[in-house]
Amino acid sequence: MKLFLLAQLNLGQLPALPGFPETGILQFFIAGGDTHGMHLANLASGAGHRVLYHPEAPAAPLVDDGPTGLGAHPDAPDVAAPIAELDLPFEADRPVRLSGQLTTAPLSYTDSGFAARGRELLAADPDSWSPLRPWLAPGGPPATLTDEFDHAFGRGGHTLGGAPFFAGDDPRVMPAYSGHTVLLLQVDSDPAAGLNWGDRGICHFFIEPARLAARDFSRVVYHWDCY
Repeated sequence: MKLFLLAQLNLGQLPALPGFPETGILQFFIAGGDTHGMHLANLASGAGHRVLYHPEAPAAPLVDDGPTGLGAHPDAPDVAAPIAELDLPFEADRPVRLSGQLTTAPLSYTDSGFAARGRELLAADPDSWSPLRPWLAPGGPPATLTDEFDHAFGRGGHTLGGAPFFAGDDPRVMPAYSGHTVLLLQVDSDPAAGLNWGDRGICHFFIEPARLAARDFSRVVYHWDCY
């Protein structure tokens, strides 16, 4: 199984984020196929994805632009099928260059920690935070509220760090992944960039804070879902 480059970040050219390396190259690789390398039985196994960190950014790009530059993890066996037949969520012959901008975003109602944080705020100051009560209703907030949120803040887009947005459920509700609190990368469906996760879904890579501090990217949770 060959792994293909999804994203490559030059951290020295991006705004600094707490806990993240300030220099070096961070690479994200995924497999082809209908799950795009996601293994629901163990989202952190690395069986269909890898995150590699290179502390020193080379003078030349680690991966060339274009289909010939799509790399594979050295431990992953190759495949004979042409790239066009591998069912990737991106167009292999259409690399896209992005730039980073430091911004803020609210905690999404789709985040597994949203309800707990809301209850904390209500307990601390019930009067000031009373508008949160409908958001914490059994079964989740009403569609009128979530529609207003989506209209005001959007889906989250492509994000490094910060608060994630989910098309479905946050996998970190499962105890095995609850400690993966840092969003390494969010890649949204983006027709203009040739990106699509199933039915306009969204992809995430999460890491535990201690592993990020140790620059250990061997147990990164990789998950995507769609509508």
